[in-house]
Amino acid sequence: MKKTISTLAVTAIISSSVLTPFSMYTPNVAATEAIAPTNLVDNPNLISSDITINPNNDKQLFSWNSWYGYSKLKIEGNYAISSIDGRNYKIYDDHRIALDFKAGQNDTLGQTISTEIGKEYTFGLKFRVPKYMDRTIKLKAGKNSMVAFQESGVGEAVDILRYVTFTATESETRVYIEITGPATTQHDMFFYDISAAKSAKQVAADKKVVSDKAEASVKALFNNNDVKGTIKDATNQKAIDDARTLVNAVTDATKKAELEKNLKEAQEQLDARNVAEAAEKARQEAADASVKNLFNNNDVKGTIKDATNQKAIDDARTLVNAVTDATKKAELEKNLKEAQEQLDARNVAEAAEKARQEAADASVKNLFNNNDVNGTIKDTTNQKAIDDAKKLVDAVTDPTKKAELENILKEAQDQLDARNAVAAEKAREEAAEKAVNELFINDTPASNTLKNTTDQKAIDDAKNLVNAIQDETKKAELLEKLDKAQDLLNEKNAEKARQEAAEAGLKDLFNGNDVNGKIKDTTNQEAIDKVQDLINKVTDPTIKADLQKDLDRAQELLDAKIAEELQAEDQGQQLIANFLVNQLFQDNDPATDEIKDITNQLAIDTAQSQIDLVKVSTVRDSLQKTLDRAQELLDARNKAAEKAAEKASEEAAKKAVDELFQGNNPSTGVIKETTDQGAIDAA
Repeated sequence: MKKTISTLAVTAIISSSVLTPFSMYTPNVAATEAIAPTNLVDNPNLISSDITINPNNDKQLFSWNSWYGYSKLKIEGNYAISSIDGRNYKIYDDHRIALDFKAGQNDTLGQTISTEIGKEYTFGLKFRVPKYMDRTIKLKAGKNSMVAFQESGVGEAVDILRYVTFTATESETRVYIEITGPATTQHDMFFYDISAAKSAKQVAADKKVVSDKAEASVKALFNNNDVKGTIKDATNQKAIDDARTLVNAVTDATKKAELEKNLKEAQEQLDARNVAEAAEKARQEAADASVKNLFNNNDVKGTIKDATNQKAIDDARTLVNAVTDATKKAELEKNLKEAQEQLDARNVAEAAEKARQEAADASVKNLFNNNDVNGTIKDTTNQKAIDDAKKLVDAVTDPTKKAELENILKEAQDQLDARNAVAAEKAREEAAEKAVNELFINDTPASNTLKNTTDQKAIDDAKNLVNAIQDETKKAELLEKLDKAQDLLNEKNAEKARQEAAEAGLKDLFNGNDVNGKIKDTTNQEAIDKVQDLINKVTDPTIKADLQKDLDRAQELLDAKIAEELQAEDQGQQLIANFLVNQLFQDNDPATDEIKDITNQLAIDTAQSQIDLVKVSTVRDSLQKTLDRAQELLDARNKAAEKAAEKASEEAAKKAVDELFQGNNPSTGVIKETTDQGAIDAA
């Protein structure tokens, strides 16, 4: 048992795998099936000795954590330290833990390790505890546990090795170091070489899995999985390399040698196949290139080159015959057959081309006097004769000869066109003039009136005929008449468009487009004004009058609708304004034609502000008239009051002045002895 733990510890130290820090928050690792074969037998120490403090919780590490909780952690050298409630912790970064617990203090340290479900693991450690320690140390892993140290009265326990074996049931397993017991005194405890890894039994099982996979992979290279037979057609270098990767992971030397021997056989067979395939490939490429070279742009679906002859085809056939792959050979022979057929057809075509050239040449010369293509055409040469000759020329395939004959044909055509030009121009002028005249009433442009049947197409058709005229004077004359027709049509169309727009806008004001019905709920003054603008643009007086009549009806309906709506929504405002106006008069009755003594300008202004809010104009005007009368009465009263005040002021002033003089009589010319500057200023 000691040997097993020692091996486990060594493996944990020398493993090529890098230990990942684990804590209570360690994420799931990939499933075993996703691990490369070379790693299946690795057995790293799964215990994390990471002393990094959780940045989100300074009372927690990314490795060992306390069941009861640390105080605020800090790092000193190569360990994390914490002290709380008489418990002192040192968590080292090399799989060591030092504890110093006062009497009555115990705890449990734990962390989460990554495990593979169904695999067997061993969790173990060494420890030192003082003499007579009355605490119990228990190791726990998953559902398994074992007592590493039982409280007793024995002497000091030094370098004690303990472990517990468990089978993982989840991808993550919690392991604990549990410390319990009476703890009547203070004790320090030291744990080291803490490790968790697959058991020796599990490592052996994993090695067998690797060996079995490697053997299956090697057999899969051969037909019927028979390593003494031949490799499969699908076996390639990648398949062998993949198998070799698995074989390299096998640790049993005898088994590995056997598998490597079978791999060597597969490689030799593949190499031999590759050599044969390379030679065949070279033959195929040479034959393929030779066959393609017979065709333009090496396109075997196209035509053969002008330089391709019987020797080139025969040379290619020799290379094709050397190909051993039946499918490829058949493909190349098919392309060769196509090249041969094209060559045979070309030979036949060249003879036919010569005959076509001779026939075309004779036909072209026959168009000219004395067969002289540098002279003039015969009087009997007509368009049919030229067309017949052209058909023969078109049949010629040699581009140089064809171009020569086409140039001569062009000369014949030019001479015939010149002869026909005068007659053609006359016919064009007559046709154009007839078309222009027929646009107008009585076929007379001077009438300045278009026929009812004249439309844009008729004008365009006439213009096409006019544009064909070559005589510029005649063309200008007819174009002037055409412009007149176009102007008349444009005005006719514009008026029609204006009428249609006005009619459509008018109908859209009414329900169901019925101008004899009711207007739509959405019809407002803006809509009516827009239609009015459209009607104003109509020039036909009769149609314009009809449209205006219907629009006036729409306006009347809208006015009535607005008045009705205003009356309904204005009822309250009318009552307020009417009340305030009545309050200005005696007995609250304007008919008295006498305002109250308390009526003042503020009361009238208040009534005015409420009258201004009345929307029904007839009611508003009536109230305004009554208010204006109240204003007149107030103004008259105020004016009378002003006159009375002025008279009283004058009398008071006269009395004050008189009292300055002897006998209250200014005519004495002598002031009283009591008269002083203050009395004068007051007067």
